[in-house]
Amino acid sequence: MLRLLSLAVLAAAVGCAGKPPPPTPVEVKGRVLDRAGKGVAKKVISLIPAEESNKNGPRLTKVTGEDGSFSGTCWPGKHTASVAPIPLGSPGGMPTGGVAGGDSGPPVSAGTVEVPAGGTTTLEIRTP
Repeated sequence: MLRLLSLAVLAAAVGCAGKPPPPTPVEVKGRVLDRAGKGVAKKVISLIPAEESNKNGPRLTKVTGEDGSFSGTCWPGKHTASVAPIPLGSPGGMPTGGVAGGDSGPPVSAGTVEVPAGGTTTLEIRTP
């Protein structure tokens, strides 16, 4: 019985040793810009993990400031960026149904961005 328990513990240890540890979350700061290079205020920016190394990581979802700025943390690697209006009734939105600021429509893909292993303070996301 003791030998069987020892084998089970050894098998579990070998199985766990084969998986790499999850990445360390990094700080991300940036701005959402329109085609003319102006900051896009009060939009929901999401960075959605887009590769095997970060697919199980947290999604960065923030509301942009008046100058289009945002900050948060996520795992490094490639992410799909999307920009959307703030749903009403959510933090930063209005208290009743609809979409803040009269904006409507689904999230807009802003392409793929790379978050480096050391994080970044200069990420620029351009809306189409």
